[in-house]
Amino acid sequence: MIRYGFPGRRALGQPFDPIARMFCDDVACFRLAPPLRPFSPLFRGAIVAAAPLSLTEPPASHPAVFTAAVPPQVWLVGFAPDWSISHLSANCAELLGHAPADLIGRPAHGAIAAEALHEIRSRAQLLGPVGGVSDERLQGLALAADDKRVDASLRALSRGWLLVCEPAGPQRDHGGTVLRMAAGLRMAGSLAELCAAAARDVRALTGFERVHVLRLGARGMGSVIAESVSGGAAGTAPLMFGPMPDAALPAGAQPRMIADCDAAGVPILGTPGSLAPDLAACGLGVATPEEKEALAVFGARALVSLPLRRAGETWGAIACSHGEPRTVPFAARRALEVFAAMLGLLIDLADAPAADEAPATGDGKADGATLAGRVLVVEDNMLIAMEAEEIVQQLGAEACDVAGSVAAALRLLDAHAYDFALLDIELGHETSQAVAKSLVERGVRFIYASGYGGPEALGIGFPPAAVVTKPYGIDDLRATIRDAGEDGAFRAV
Repeated sequence: MIRYGFPGRRALGQPFDPIARMFCDDVACFRLAPPLRPFSPLFRGAIVAAAPLSLTEPPASHPAVFTAAVPPQVWLVGFAPDWSISHLSANCAELLGHAPADLIGRPAHGAIAAEALHEIRSRAQLLGPVGGVSDERLQGLALAADDKRVDASLRALSRGWLLVCEPAGPQRDHGGTVLRMAAGLRMAGSLAELCAAAARDVRALTGFERVHVLRLGARGMGSVIAESVSGGAAGTAPLMFGPMPDAALPAGAQPRMIADCDAAGVPILGTPGSLAPDLAACGLGVATPEEKEALAVFGARALVSLPLRRAGETWGAIACSHGEPRTVPFAARRALEVFAAMLGLLIDLADAPAADEAPATGDGKADGATLAGRVLVVEDNMLIAMEAEEIVQQLGAEACDVAGSVAAALRLLDAHAYDFALLDIELGHETSQAVAKSLVERGVRFIYASGYGGPEALGIGFPPAAVVTKPYGIDDLRATIRDAGEDGAFRAV
């Protein structure tokens, strides 16, 4: 039977607790600025104060200008393998005190404070090659002599390193906040409650007007599992939409923040012949036209989006939107990333198949299944619809489409040939009677699903068919399909 708890799994407070395990295994996961680490033998030695940068000789050639851009509140510095400056955003004069065109191609030690460069090079050794540790976070870094502090993220490039900086925010440890948020998640008794608690906590931490927990479905379709909205904002998200907007699901499933979708980007300069830096993983970007369109749906100008992963795959996202420009400080974003990772672990527990659900056999069909080909599920509750989709696929369906209304179901019937359908009788303010009649005309076998009893739940005018009672599981649906087939109610598969 479909349950809204965690059937067949350990209770979250029992010995194996992935959240507690996370904090036991990495007690320093909230230490955002580790202490200075020693250099490798290649760099070990006294820190030598940088000589003043001499700009008496002009650069060998004019720097390249790339179409890639960063938001105006962000500064970007790229380093070549020899620690010369390979890339700079055009606004770096306010940070480093020199025009970016004058710094491109020159040694970094003449443009960046010695202590800051020492820390950057130390952290670069920890990153290793591209594809290793994702990034190193540096807080309160003073790149120039004027002691202007920045928070920065350092990433490895195929040749060199990329430092993405923003104005330094409050040096606050959010570890206690995330632990409290995690404790609240443990009290949830279902997937819906889990996501609702997460949405409320994320809105409290970010101060954004709306927070949605989104689930990615088949063929890019997405659904809103939970929503938290401030008192002055109206809930705008439908139960289902598709395909999921790029703004909601970050590119490459990386965290992303758009502080102001209307802000013009700052171009990036680079050494002649160099490639434009890949900004997808940086998380601080300029809104694309598609993202602006998606934000307009919510009447929003600012977005923070964090991927939710289940068993290593992208399951969905937490999407925060705000009607006016807004940023989330560096330390708070780091805490949100840790929280999203913990939520993914709990979703994996809450959303895993129950132990009493029979697994599919090697030929793609569950034992005793009678389904094959393409299946249509008509269900207005998206949580039930998604579980139904998983069940029919375990029973051997090769493809499954979901419709939440009569109009959507009839459009799908016009577009595809179906072998079987599962119809919820009550669809909000309408019934599935018209869909059932269309299925009869097309010769498609089907059964009904109802939370109001068996065949007696059918009203006048409904074509006769078997009824599976909600909540149902794989065994209930298999038995109903098998019995209906034996009764001769449907044509053979």
